[in-house]
Amino acid sequence: MDYKNISKVGVFTALLVVASWLVIPLPFGVPFSLQPLAVFIIVYMLKKNAWKSILTYLLLGTLGLPVFAGFSGGIAKLIGPTGGFLFGFLLASLLVFIPKINDILLGFLEIIIIYFMGIVWFKLYKDMSFFIAFKLLVPPFILWDIIKLFIAYSITKAVEKRLQIENA
Repeated sequence: MDYKNISKVGVFTALLVVASWLVIPLPFGVPFSLQPLAVFIIVYMLKKNAWKSILTYLLLGTLGLPVFAGFSGGIAKLIGPTGGFLFGFLLASLLVFIPKINDILLGFLEIIIIYFMGIVWFKLYKDMSFFIAFKLLVPPFILWDIIKLFIAYSITKAVEKRLQIENA
């Protein structure tokens, strides 16, 4: 990987860290954050290098640096109730390897992967049914995450357009 790609991975990892710090705590343990917005932007901008940025973020958090939601870090966060969402971010970033996938469809598939991983992990952690975990985790967040998806798509298209103008 060349220095430009390393720099991009670093910058987008920092974006994910900042997005993770901006949270609204909720009573059932899963906070509202801007993490999905950052993940969507990372995937749209870095494409096949997106997983490197998200893996870097997870490794920094695993080492105990306060990069996760609410300035937290450590392995306990990865194995705690929200760990499935964190691993879901990484798995969702691999969807770019599906050939010829539309960006909006890619975003919706990312949401499905992130939610599925988060729900299954939360269900196991809290020892509850999939249906109850689904009811707790999807309705409060889904509309906002779809809005974040479209915001990320718009930001990405605007940045790509601007970069094309500057490179012309």
